[in-house]
Amino acid sequence: KQVVKPYDVQLLCEVHEDFKLNIELARHGYWVYDFALPLLMLHALKFKTAEPLRHWLSICPRRQITTLDTHDGMGVDDVTGLAPLAAVPELERSIVCRGGSINYKHYYEPAAKFEAGCDDDG
Repeated sequence: KQVVKPYDVQLLCEVHEDFKLNIELARHGYWVYDFALPLLMLHALKFKTAEPLRHWLSICPRRQITTLDTHDGMGVDDVTGLAPLAAVPELERSIVCRGGSINYKHYYEPAAKFEAGCDDDG
């Protein structure tokens, strides 16, 4: 941060980790991406509950750039601790059946790659 200060540059951190790290980075004055929002919105629509989304919106950093999609795919790591991991396979199926992709990094290890057929309910 001190290196870019003379140039009046702000840093935007791209972090796919536990959501608490982004909260901490924002507390230190850094801008972060909100990678949790897309999966939490899908979770709310799919399971007809806004509780995880509502919780996230109450604690999320205010120094963040919101994105609804990324070249990395939906970040499962970004919602670990925010939405029930038991819901992830069904969300995964819905995303993949509609042409989306999933980014598995550290926290969530699927038992097997998604290969089931898709139906109209996705």
